[in-house]
Amino acid sequence: GKESCPAMYKSFYQNLLTLEDTRIRLERYTENAILDKKSFELLEREYLLSEIRYWLLARRTKDLCENDVVTILNFYSPPKDCPHCEAQGFILSYLKKLFDDKLLIFSFNTRYDKEPLIPMLEATYNVTEYPSLVVEDTTYTGFTSKNDLLRAVCSHFTEPTPGCAEYQLGLLEENGAD
Repeated sequence: GKESCPAMYKSFYQNLLTLEDTRIRLERYTENAILDKKSFELLEREYLLSEIRYWLLARRTKDLCENDVVTILNFYSPPKDCPHCEAQGFILSYLKKLFDDKLLIFSFNTRYDKEPLIPMLEATYNVTEYPSLVVEDTTYTGFTSKNDLLRAVCSHFTEPTPGCAEYQLGLLEENGAD
């Protein structure tokens, strides 16, 4: 029940720290190429599994503790196979800066074929091309514009959220409303 929310929040943030630590180690590898290929694959898998654990915990915390956050799953592939994936990533980075901790983005490189959870998630959310985004439980196939993504994200917040208020004001101005 809700009495376990403080413990869940603690676990939630501990998972976030673990995820960030693994991301930094992956980044160092790509910058310095200090690990062998096998070590890199293990680190890549560790990061992927940390992301999935964090996403599952975020969903559970949101449901149980009524945490007002929105989650996005980002399915992408390398630029040669997905010319719009990089642009989609820029939009996601913008939204992350706009909403900070109220938006949780989990990105899955679909070329990583050593983890069976990726195809399982793709099948669950009917991901058939890249990029594809899952905002909460709704799948957006192909490139999703900033405005469409803002509309989708803002529709899931239960409380007024600053980034959404600015977005809604922008829509009113575009439509010529007062």
